[in-house]
Amino acid sequence: MNRTLPFALLTALVLPAFAFAQDQAIPYSDEPSRRTAAPQPATEVPPGTDLDPAAVREKSLSISDDPTTGLSAELRGGVLVLNSSRGQAGEPVFGYGARATWDFGRLFAEGWIHEGFFLDASWTSARFKDGTRAISTETFYQYLTLAPAFELPFGEGSPFGAYVQAGYGLCLQSATLRSDGAVSTTSGSRGAFQYGVGLRGRPLVNEEGTLRLTFRIEVMRFRRAYLDDTYAGATFGLGF
Repeated sequence: MNRTLPFALLTALVLPAFAFAQDQAIPYSDEPSRRTAAPQPATEVPPGTDLDPAAVREKSLSISDDPTTGLSAELRGGVLVLNSSRGQAGEPVFGYGARATWDFGRLFAEGWIHEGFFLDASWTSARFKDGTRAISTETFYQYLTLAPAFELPFGEGSPFGAYVQAGYGLCLQSATLRSDGAVSTTSGSRGAFQYGVGLRGRPLVNEEGTLRLTFRIEVMRFRRAYLDDTYAGATFGLGF
């Protein structure tokens, strides 16, 4: 009897403690833990999508990888054949000027647009003098035009190509009449339509590809009212 009572008391103390410990233990299971992140759903790829990493990189970086800004400046010189008011075939004079070019097609990633489109802001000037020592006239012509153009390269990645161009601007004219020591001057302006074709080159100058030599050979016409002036010449400059 003396031994039975201590044993019963010990059993009554141990069994609840053991049951409490079993409830607090983390059971072992083959299933993933609740803390494990759920798998991400698969992204459905449309049929025909190109997943080639090289192709994706080339397409996404086609603009940022271009080392040049697409801006250039050129000087121009050639022959401007003025439409004659005296019934002749034309009055050839020396034409000169300058031009700033922006290859705005580089704003787009599409290849033929990226390399094909550019915009010219041009100034072309010429002077025509006629008459005798007693009576003479001197007329200055200045064309200010803004003309977009589209170029077709001579092969993929070629810095040379042919282009067509058309734009609009102003023709500024000032004439001075000298007669027996008297001088009178008149001036005016009118709209001018520019159109033509040309050959364009932009070879690289430095190894970094940030500087280009730019040049052109072109034939342009300027239509002022019912008169047409024809310019044929070349330009040289630098592109950045």
